[in-house]
Amino acid sequence: MTVRLVSNEDIFLFKLIAGHDDDIEDMNVFVQTSLDYDVAFRQVEDVKIRRRSKCASAPRRA
Repeated sequence: MTVRLVSNEDIFLFKLIAGHDDDIEDMNVFVQTSLDYDVAFRQVEDVKIRRRSKCASAPRRA
């Protein structure tokens, strides 16, 4: 049996990207209760680094 968990920070970032009206209210709850800003910030930075490395290794179009 495999159980996969998603952190509050992951859910917050998913909701940030999705941007639905209800997500804003949900994000507010995370901000008021249990969001670890350092974790969320590191996740965003990791994604930015991965995207940059993918772009750098992609073949250039002429």
